[in-house]
Amino acid sequence: MKKLWIRLGATLSITEEEEAAIFCGDDEDAENAMTKILKDGRFEFDGESYIPDGAIMDFNDRYGTNYCTEEISVEI
Repeated sequence: MKKLWIRLGATLSITEEEEAAIFCGDDEDAENAMTKILKDGRFEFDGESYIPDGAIMDFNDRYGTNYCTEEISVEI
């Protein structure tokens, strides 16, 4: 299975503790809060998402493909 790095537009449902960790905590606090939110499934895809051109270039290099490297945007 191949892997592709993308950016997804989503809305998260967060607790006050997670809110503080994301906005006021250090990087580790924010990462832990975000990981828990995603693992718990407390998100909804609902916005602009895209595949950066650099991610497509990396994919081509990694898998020997030759896809167009223009950034791809979609609304989910």
